[in-house]
Amino acid sequence: MRSSMLTVASGSSSGHDPGVLLSVVLLCFVGLAVCGGYLIVSTSRRGGRANTAWGKWRDVALVCACGALAFYLWGCLHLLFLDETRQFTACLEAGGPEKAARVDAFVGDFIPLRLQCHIRGGGSYSAGVPGYVNPIVAVLTLGAVATAACATAARAQLKKMSTMEGTEH
Repeated sequence: MRSSMLTVASGSSSGHDPGVLLSVVLLCFVGLAVCGGYLIVSTSRRGGRANTAWGKWRDVALVCACGALAFYLWGCLHLLFLDETRQFTACLEAGGPEKAARVDAFVGDFIPLRLQCHIRGGGSYSAGVPGYVNPIVAVLTLGAVATAACATAARAQLKKMSTMEGTEH
């Protein structure tokens, strides 16, 4: 059964393009290094504390962004080492032998990050990426956007107040 499944799948889509996936992994590493490095350097200069409200919001946004990048990278690393045989094994583990026997293609998506096991006759199910990765990435990304917006608003308010104080004197 397994060898016939691999023959059927070999003529169809085979998941994520390895070159693109490797590029995404490298970009995540770089982004995580830059974001994390900036956060570490900036907080160590301040003795671990942000002095302003906007600085606190900025730091929380950076922590959320680093977390989202780290979990996305973790999911990408799971997919990076899935050759066709391991893709079938991931489909087998996720859907069981009955569903895996009907898989006719592997389709890779980056948002949300997943390997879809396409079933002959319609339908598909996800495999290869731990189930907790996408929800955590989504929550952390939303957290990063929300706290970055708060930081931007707090910084604008601080600039507005400092401009007003400068005109009063």
